[in-house]
Amino acid sequence: MNLLVTGRSGCGKTTVCKALTAMKMPTLDADRVKGLVGWVDRMTLDPVEVDYSQPIDTSKVGWFWVETVLQKLLTQNDDLILCGSAHNQLGYYPLFDKVILLDVSAQEQTRRIQTRTEHDYAKISAMSERVVREQAQLLASSRGLGAIIMNAERPPREIAIDIVRHLR
Repeated sequence: MNLLVTGRSGCGKTTVCKALTAMKMPTLDADRVKGLVGWVDRMTLDPVEVDYSQPIDTSKVGWFWVETVLQKLLTQNDDLILCGSAHNQLGYYPLFDKVILLDVSAQEQTRRIQTRTEHDYAKISAMSERVVREQAQLLASSRGLGAIIMNAERPPREIAIDIVRHLR
């Protein structure tokens, strides 16, 4: 069974991915899969560089998954929990047996973005506000597509245990 654990930045995907890995579950962080994801020009789909210290115009550029890489990854793994998010992910939901969307309050999401140390994406207020709005939109769209909505304001191991239950 292939499962997607998703949510926009600050919802806990990386932390939950680490908890699942510690439980010896077949888990990958989508951001760390070579060739799977990157910033692209939305018109040309050419790779682009972005500066996290400036607002990013996501109407012009997007964090996109590469379909061929995603399909190959899922084909080569009978059981996989992929933790990640991309601006074009909704079209790929049918490739997964289940989709779990991690959800947190806007206040908690903003706090997590501002205090993380892995990278600076969305730390400027205009971007963190945009990411919170994107999360609300993703929640509505994902719910409409049958995703399982999971409260991610709990300890990561507790969330991971709930995810494992969905595999069975």
